[in-house]
Amino acid sequence: MDDNMSSSEPNKMDAGMSGDSMNYASFMSRLGAYVIDGLIMGAIYAVITTPIAFMDQDSSGAIVLGMVGNLALLAWVIYNNLYLLVKDGATVGKKALKIKVVKADGGDLTWGVAIMREVVGKFVSGLTSSIGYIIAAFTSRKQALHDYIAKTVVVKR
Repeated sequence: MDDNMSSSEPNKMDAGMSGDSMNYASFMSRLGAYVIDGLIMGAIYAVITTPIAFMDQDSSGAIVLGMVGNLALLAWVIYNNLYLLVKDGATVGKKALKIKVVKADGGDLTWGVAIMREVVGKFVSGLTSSIGYIIAAFTSRKQALHDYIAKTVVVKR
């Protein structure tokens, strides 16, 4: 082991790095992961709420199913975009495309960093008419605005 690296530091090879350089994920792989995550979220919502189309829209059953659908979406977002991101560095879509989110120094995400990226950062990215997301295609480290805010990068596994 390198004298400068303690055993408690993250394994930089696991974080998509080789030596001091990182292998950043492309904009298209990030977009693909986003689409996969969105399709899963849409499928969950559709399965729960489709019966509403066959009910009287003012019935308590339709209202309850709508609320259950919204709660299921919230649970999915917390699980996928926060829990899995902290646990594995990747949402289901990112795992499928073999990419992950790490801190800019290559370290694993903490809950605070994940919340800063996924809640605060993505809210700000959305306020920019999605330009905050699109800039990942043009920056040297393939970072979106929410990555800059949270000091994260997306790398190939």
